[in-house]
Amino acid sequence: MELARDSCGTSEPLFDVVSGACVRFCNMGYWADFEARRCKRCPDQCISCLSAHRCVRCPQATVLERFVLDNVSGSCIAREKTLWERNPQRTMSTALAALCFTVFLCGLCAFNIVASQGRKPQSKKGSVAAHALVHERIHSAQGGYRGPARPWNVGNGKAGGEGHSFLRGPEAAGYAKVSADDVDLY
Repeated sequence: MELARDSCGTSEPLFDVVSGACVRFCNMGYWADFEARRCKRCPDQCISCLSAHRCVRCPQATVLERFVLDNVSGSCIAREKTLWERNPQRTMSTALAALCFTVFLCGLCAFNIVASQGRKPQSKKGSVAAHALVHERIHSAQGGYRGPARPWNVGNGKAGGEGHSFLRGPEAAGYAKVSADDVDLY
């Protein structure tokens, strides 16, 4: 048994296998083979072609890869997308998080450098003397007003640092003088 089809005329010279009819132009994904007088499928990874070895249009990019047309060989080459092409939002957020963390570390280092430059080693004797001075000032403040405001030296190397002085008394805060007789503490 021999199968044959009628040949196509000159106005519609190509046979389209999909539609089963003679056509003037081939559909997308097929190329016109005028010697065989039929439309033939383009190679894989090729949407439109001029021959079996000459692609002119590549498929759309997918999530993982993009297609590049090589004009020399006439084929579409699949290339894997880079990380920032696959996940631009995730890449940007990771980069910004790394930048923020770097700025935080730089600030922390700068803080430690400045803090270490401001500290001066102090002997135990100076530390005990400063503690006694603070203790004496606190007890004298509980006893009421004892004269004009005097500087309150804090030199223990911790709160206030070496050589800082604070004014003590009601004048320092802008209050009027109060005698011990005016205030009933207990």
